[in-house]
Amino acid sequence: MNENKATEDDPPILGNWNKLYLLVILLHFVIITLFVLFSRYYS
Repeated sequence: MNENKATEDDPPILGNWNKLYLLVILLHFVIITLFVLFSRYYS
């Protein structure tokens, strides 16, 4: 039963929550940067 709990607590990708959080933060900054660039270009 402990093995099942350990696999349920693992993130679905990257195998580590810290890596997953880092990926989310990086994607967040990339998307914000793209929005800023698009709004400057089309304004």
